[in-house]
Amino acid sequence: MLSLWQCTLAAEESPADRAPPDVYIDQLIDPAIGVEDFDSVYREYMEQPSGRRYLSTGLVHFREDRDSLGESHETGLQFLYRRETRDFGELETEATLLNVSSAPTRTTDPSSGALLTLRQRDFAVNNNWVMQNSLGVERTMTDPVLANSFRFKLPSSLHTGLNSHLSSNNSDFRIGIGKLGNLDTGQVQTFKSTSGRLVSAGYSHDIGSEYHAGLQVVSVNDAASVIDHESYAGVIQYENTALDRRLQGHVLVDSEGANGVWLDGDARAGAWRYRAGLFRLEPGLLWTDAAIANDQQGIYARSERRSLRYHITAGMDINATDIDDSPFINGLETYSAFLTGGRFLDLKTSVGGTVSLRDINSTDSVSDDDSREIELTVYTNRRMPFGTTRVQLQAADIHDGSAHGYRTGITWDQSWNLRGSLEISSTLGFDDERGTGNDEERFTTGVLVSHDLGSMLRWDANINWSHISRSVAGTDGDSVNASLAVLWQFLPGWEAILQARVNEASQSGSSGLGITDFNEREKTLLLSIRHNRATGRPFERYGFDTGKTGYGTIEGVVFFDENRDGIRQAGEKLATGVYVYLDRRYQRATDRDGRFEFRPVPAGDHGVSIMLEDIPLPWGLDEESARRVTVNVRGRSTVQFPLVRFDE
Repeated sequence: MLSLWQCTLAAEESPADRAPPDVYIDQLIDPAIGVEDFDSVYREYMEQPSGRRYLSTGLVHFREDRDSLGESHETGLQFLYRRETRDFGELETEATLLNVSSAPTRTTDPSSGALLTLRQRDFAVNNNWVMQNSLGVERTMTDPVLANSFRFKLPSSLHTGLNSHLSSNNSDFRIGIGKLGNLDTGQVQTFKSTSGRLVSAGYSHDIGSEYHAGLQVVSVNDAASVIDHESYAGVIQYENTALDRRLQGHVLVDSEGANGVWLDGDARAGAWRYRAGLFRLEPGLLWTDAAIANDQQGIYARSERRSLRYHITAGMDINATDIDDSPFINGLETYSAFLTGGRFLDLKTSVGGTVSLRDINSTDSVSDDDSREIELTVYTNRRMPFGTTRVQLQAADIHDGSAHGYRTGITWDQSWNLRGSLEISSTLGFDDERGTGNDEERFTTGVLVSHDLGSMLRWDANINWSHISRSVAGTDGDSVNASLAVLWQFLPGWEAILQARVNEASQSGSSGLGITDFNEREKTLLLSIRHNRATGRPFERYGFDTGKTGYGTIEGVVFFDENRDGIRQAGEKLATGVYVYLDRRYQRATDRDGRFEFRPVPAGDHGVSIMLEDIPLPWGLDEESARRVTVNVRGRSTVQFPLVRFDE
């Protein structure tokens, strides 16, 4: 907004006798205008505190009743609070309290549990480093490139303690220390401490734009599930996004002498994508307190092509276990291959299928674990006025030891188009297996119904039934699974969830071991009432986004530089009501003391300027270009604008 300035200057007077400039009045703005014209919604928004806040509280009650075990009850309280701060990132508190009671016939004793975690996200340490912290129950932090590959993953461990992740544009440090444990298996998860302590430290670095290297060290002591050990994992990755190529090399070594290595490659050539790799993981390989893949070696390859009309994927795997030829282990050599594809015949019809081969051979000449299976699956999918129909046929030739048999099957899946918000889908299937010594017929059917009753109430129900007839064992079995779920948002910010489930399994008949009749029923009920509340408004950030996390302040002063030395002297007046622009978009008017402030401003480089039309003649600037200012995290950057006369 432009301002109209009034100033009386006496040319006959000397600079020493010249009267100070009048106070400049912005004649375009009247503070009394428009006070009552604010939209009520906007007024309510502006009256909220700066910084978003989120609060969620919930009460959960779960009941389970099994015929053979009796009843058990869980009652839990859940709490989550999250707050955005300007200088310390986002702060979060998560807490859970749980009480469990059960019938005397159950092995679980009455107990209580708790979970508490404090988190700090996106805390800017300085202009280049950002930190993520947590105190309480958390999983170990690992470099994603190091922990994940196409074929293998390094699992994380749950512990209660301290985790910290410090990162910059090209480097990451991760540390963690705490007591090992696991989550209870109930509906309301709490932390259950086990024996053992874990310490982990990792570092990763981007070397140029194409290479990434990472290393992590983990030490476990006094754990009940594994012996005391240290593990060292490393990765080197080459990735060229322009050529669509990525290569990874992973290595894992533990202090007990076992090691593993796996290599992965991923490349594109035109419309085709190729992936391949090889691996060798020695027996007993250790990583934290989690069980990982070991005692195997092999290679794999994948190739796929996708377009708007069709897709095709082919792959092969060779895997061998007992790589050290232990006399106490029956090793297996597995060869598998597959080819799958699909094609759209038109906008409504698609067809496809898969053919696969799996051949397993025992390396122990005494055992008879050899098997081979060739399977063919074809499907067609058709959209019709009454819904979408999918029919799938399956056939397999099976060799299991000396037995030779087959398996056939058909499945019909249907989604039904109905008026309104009522949705129904159904499935019907039949499988038959013969000649393998495990001869059986299986019939399955199921229906899923869901319905939205306005924006506040939704329910869905699901029922599945299956019947199995085993001719060799002379038994028949039935199972029924039924569930109902209701979501009701009965007040703004309040919701109730009800989930009920009944599972029943029965078997009748007899075998060489005698009568095998049994019937087991399980009933569960889950009721959850939750309140979610969000308040606050985002911080008013000033200045262009620099890609950095963290904010600082730009402050300064505009004054009349009578002696043109660029430094404000005691007798030099201040310019009131001058508009100062940040990054040519955000503006602030100087106050009665000639000062201005922008806060918060994203860390990094910015430009601060004054528009010439806002300055009263005959005053101006010697340097009209924007002043470059560097903002540091939680720092205050100062800039001065000395106005000089151009009529002297």
